[in-house]
Amino acid sequence: MRALDWRAAARCVGKTELFFGPVNERAEARRRREDQARQLCGHCPVTRPCREWARHHGEYGIWGGETDEDRAAGQLPARPTPSVSEPAIV
Repeated sequence: MRALDWRAAARCVGKTELFFGPVNERAEARRRREDQARQLCGHCPVTRPCREWARHHGEYGIWGGETDEDRAAGQLPARPTPSVSEPAIV
């Protein structure tokens, strides 16, 4: 599988305006747009590879439910609880 094959299953296809705001966007409009984007990401089957791609490549905009500011500030979501097949790292 190629590195970006996950994009075909992304729910954001065709909704670029939600994930990349206009220049000089007002704060309230930005908050609403980002909330809508995060809501879409929350139901997307490829959120994890999307988020990992953005973190690795320093992407701008919302990827996998995170803004570029979230990534830059290190405000990353908590790691999921390990499953039985994944040993916990202590």
